[in-house]
Amino acid sequence: MQIDSLFDLLEVGQEILKESITSGDPNLTDSNGVNLLMLTASLIDEDNVRRLLQRGADVHAHDRQGATALLYVSGNRSV
Repeated sequence: MQIDSLFDLLEVGQEILKESITSGDPNLTDSNGVNLLMLTASLIDEDNVRRLLQRGADVHAHDRQGATALLYVSGNRSV
């Protein structure tokens, strides 16, 4: 599944985001390579980060700029 921006999910609603995290593809990415783990990490959402990791989210995945979830959680997406 490919969507324009995972950050758009926040505008659509937290329910859709929660559904994507709990039952969707844990490695879902948007057109910029941002995945759900990066999104939840940037929101400092420990519970959903944990859920995604338990469901097999790829901690080594990177976006088009080369940033990983670790860079998203630090707030510094520059590589």
